[in-house]
Amino acid sequence: MRWTLVVSTCIVSAVASPAAATLLYYDPFLTGANPAAGQYALGLLDTTLDAPTTGGQSPTIGPTTFLQLQWDAVFSGPNGKVQESGLSFLGAPSLGGSQLSTADDPLAQNSDVRARRELTTPWTDTTNGIYYISLLANFGSTEGAANTDMGFRAFELYSNPNTILYSVGYSAFDLGGGVAQTLPATARMFLGGSTYQILDGGPDNFNEDGANHLIVMRFSLSSDPAADSLSVYLDPKSVDEPVVASATVTGANILMTHVGGMTIYGGTGTSPVMDELRVATTFAEAVPDFPAPGDTDNDDDVDFVDYQNIIKYMNLGGAAVPSTIELHPDITGDGKVTIADFRLWKDRRTDLTPGSGSAAGSAGISAPEPTSIVFVLVAAALAAAARNPSNIVRCRHRAFAAP
Repeated sequence: MRWTLVVSTCIVSAVASPAAATLLYYDPFLTGANPAAGQYALGLLDTTLDAPTTGGQSPTIGPTTFLQLQWDAVFSGPNGKVQESGLSFLGAPSLGGSQLSTADDPLAQNSDVRARRELTTPWTDTTNGIYYISLLANFGSTEGAANTDMGFRAFELYSNPNTILYSVGYSAFDLGGGVAQTLPATARMFLGGSTYQILDGGPDNFNEDGANHLIVMRFSLSSDPAADSLSVYLDPKSVDEPVVASATVTGANILMTHVGGMTIYGGTGTSPVMDELRVATTFAEAVPDFPAPGDTDNDDDVDFVDYQNIIKYMNLGGAAVPSTIELHPDITGDGKVTIADFRLWKDRRTDLTPGSGSAAGSAGISAPEPTSIVFVLVAAALAAAARNPSNIVRCRHRAFAAP
């Protein structure tokens, strides 16, 4: 069934846009010693402020020259660095390292950082077309529950070397327009520009985030005055473009010269990280290759092992939930493991045999097929007790109709 679905998707894409889908730029932040192969040396991107032709790292990134020169510092503070570990979303593969937004120890204070890379052909009043910019982002965390120094953490785009055009992230500052951000316990993820919008479907607050996010920005550009628009999609889960955006800007003139990295200033704690930066002309080209829904361990089937992974992390969220290619129990992509993940597994399971990697063995011992939500809730309680032996498990049984 999964193979049939993939084939059908490819056919639809080919019919809808023959030869129109183009991946303009892809930077997985590969690490190594060969810039011609798109590789970065581990460490600083650049330590020179506003030096467009000197210093820094300038790997050749393809498949086109959408961006040029090296990542450069902007405003003040050191530039970021490339680290060996990468980010993953819903188990989608990440090829290389990632860009960390601090040049120092991730827990260092006052590590204000802004990085940017220049468009080869800036967007002007005469630019026409549809472009998608996507990235994986983790906005980090403050140091412990009592620390309120969130600072400003965001992915940014620029209308000139020193002017922010749009940003997506969190802020410890009152941004106006009804977007009160001051504390991590209440701060919501926003789209910033001439006005600020809370992203629909985002985490309840910064303190409850900590997850890896897929951010896709759709730019519709026209040479007509005030006819440009921007749609932001937070955590899409397939190659199909969502019908409803998390935030939208219309009636704009979008003039852009630089793509930024992840910014942080005024905050302490673990730093924000960016990975898998893509620029494309279609939504499908701008998102990673998603694994089969329900596959938590990247083995190309949805089986009893995936069920066990979901139960193990049930009712956990944020940084407490693994998000790697080999283990990603949050299969809905909402930053936590809940009954919704179990239901998705149940609807998509391909093999019911514990320990089997093939649906052909499903005549063996079946994975539990609960007839009510009670089974999953009890299993989650037992998992929580195993994580903390001091927990006391109390179960109240009620009858529910079978789902």
